Amino acid sequence: MEDKEKNQLNLPPEEMSAVEEFFKGLNLSFRGASMYFREHPAFLKSTSELKEKLEKVSLFRKVLSIGVTPEDLLLDGKYIKKGEHPYREIAPYLHKRKIKSIKINTTITLQNLGDFVSKVAASLKDIQDGKNVKRAIGDIRGVDIEELDYSPLLETKEKSSTEIWDILFAKNTFLNKESFQYLADNLESVIEDTDKINLGEESVDVLFDNLAKVGAALESLSEEKARNFIQQVFTLLFKMPLESLNKFLLSKDTAQLKALLSKYLEKDFLFSNFIKQLVYAKKYNSLFLNFYNTVFEEEKDEEEMSLSVSQFLKREDFLKHKNEVAESLKELFLKDPANKFVSSLYKNTLSLISEPSLNDSIDEKALNNYADDLKEGSIDTHYFYALMELLFIEDRISDAKMLISKIEEASPFFFEEKDLHPIRDLVELLEQKRDSCEDGALSDVLRKFSRKICDDRLLELILRNMAHWQDTADIEFIVRRIDKAPLYIMNEFLTSKDIDIHHKLKGIVKETMDHSTIALLKNFLAKRPSQFILNDIIDVLSEVPTESSLEVLEEICRNNRSNAKLILNALRAMRLNPFKRKDFFLPFAGVGDFYLRKEAVLSFLDVASREEKADLIAKLFGVANPLGIRDKFIMENIDILLSSGFKEFTSYLAKLAKRRPLFFKAKRDRLRIFSLETLLKVDYQQVKPILPYLLKDSNETLRKMATEFKQKISL
Repeated sequence: MEDKEKNQLNLPPEEMSAVEEFFKGLNLSFRGASMYFREHPAFLKSTSELKEKLEKVSLFRKVLSIGVTPEDLLLDGKYIKKGEHPYREIAPYLHKRKIKSIKINTTITLQNLGDFVSKVAASLKDIQDGKNVKRAIGDIRGVDIEELDYSPLLETKEKSSTEIWDILFAKNTFLNKESFQYLADNLESVIEDTDKINLGEESVDVLFDNLAKVGAALESLSEEKARNFIQQVFTLLFKMPLESLNKFLLSKDTAQLKALLSKYLEKDFLFSNFIKQLVYAKKYNSLFLNFYNTVFEEEKDEEEMSLSVSQFLKREDFLKHKNEVAESLKELFLKDPANKFVSSLYKNTLSLISEPSLNDSIDEKALNNYADDLKEGSIDTHYFYALMELLFIEDRISDAKMLISKIEEASPFFFEEKDLHPIRDLVELLEQKRDSCEDGALSDVLRKFSRKICDDRLLELILRNMAHWQDTADIEFIVRRIDKAPLYIMNEFLTSKDIDIHHKLKGIVKETMDHSTIALLKNFLAKRPSQFILNDIIDVLSEVPTESSLEVLEEICRNNRSNAKLILNALRAMRLNPFKRKDFFLPFAGVGDFYLRKEAVLSFLDVASREEKADLIAKLFGVANPLGIRDKFIMENIDILLSSGFKEFTSYLAKLAKRRPLFFKAKRDRLRIFSLETLLKVDYQQVKPILPYLLKDSNETLRKMATEFKQKISL
């Protein structure tokens, strides 16, 4: 109790009041910056009010020295009012932006104060993209921002600064007392991107060793810290690839870490997290049983483990969602009926269906702490986004349900205004919160609300007002979340008579095409659509490189043999498709149309074997050519092969350059000259054997080219 009071900020009442008012204003300004652009009147008003509050603080101090933790704010190194509003809202807001501390000159100008609020709010994407705080926010006069930097806490023996994961994997890692404390408090944020990291075999060994060191060190400080740390280690292990987890289980070198897990990992925690992954994320880790038996030194089989998990499912937080649990397990069971554990767990869970469920009750007074934010009034954007922000930070299911009901009341305004962007923002928020939510019941509520928003009525609204939408990005986002929506979008694209709507739908189709839409396209071709529609279909399919799309392109070619331009477009699209079949292109390799022939030859060369390429080249140069009537055809073939980068045709060029025609010499020498020019570019070594003949050739141009080449090689 004394330590808590010692670390609590203690200021004179007048100064404390001024400081509290400033932070309330700062919280509102950050909210406004997330909703409005820099020069919006609402934002300017909030920063002007913030400046007035800061001027009151300036009566007591010149600088506000603000410290940032993941969950709270400090002033002068002490908690202002730990765990209270607005500090618990501002802290994670700044922490996400990698801000460790801020020093604000209390006499800062209004312009610079507004820049600070606006740039901090806008910096999140840049920070997530890997920029540092300096680059993301920039220099602002009157503000000094210190970036949250993990590397000083973890250093190699040579004290070289490096990325946190590299250090954690590094050999001979030096972990000091501050490092242990930091890892204990922040491991969850440190490991959140573990599944994106490519773990080498040696790195995994070092990681296990270092985790054991940290756990042992924390155990000597506090069993509670060790227990919290080990729970995070469990999360980390189950985010790893199966081969890494299996290595941990089999290796004798991980005995220390296994002992810590056995001592501090509670079975309730293990079962709860496993079930959430199994039921809500529909992910089954095949090493779970092995992990359990290894850590707790038991010998449960699949039947016994499924019985233990089934008993755990009878707890209240799972029991009230027993129907969803059973459906999820049924889906996993149908995917892999041979899996003894899942099938047994599914059978055991079915017995729970007959038990009475627990009904949630909503406390009507639960949102009193949000009274100022939830005032009755007009349904506008500010109110809608304020509700969304409250929902995002709310973890209590009853309060979340109340906020959802308020959001439902506000949503029709945007449907009437045909504004999809706030609806997209809402769906994204629900998905983000659901992904980070550890409460299965709350996650289920969020999922159902998201499905309720993205339903057939919303799709009908979108299609009915296609002429209204300018930017289709929001539509593409929403369509992906509505069952069978891509099919309806494709049908509208194929049948719309309005050119502008047709082109908008085309862009959406490119982003949302799936197997059902490909099947619709195949059936549509039987109706003999116009060339305009067929070209648009080809354009769409060029960006969907699948076997199904290739079949549609081939069908278009077969149905339109006399339309060279259409076939050319289809061949170009096929060339981009990795599933293209070389046999389909061969008939086009001998056609008179240069562009069709070029596309067919280049596509064939992409996938043909060396022998097949040689056969095709022999055919391209071996065409019947009495009196030179196919000279132009052969020259075009040379041009095609030259553009392909395939050089194994130079022997034919040498023969063409050397061969003297009996008739029409002047006219036919164009082919010989072109062949020699190409040969000199591609493989001049092939010229040397025929050089004596060319130096005596009757054609002046060929003799001149040969003479110049001889002079070059002599030098």
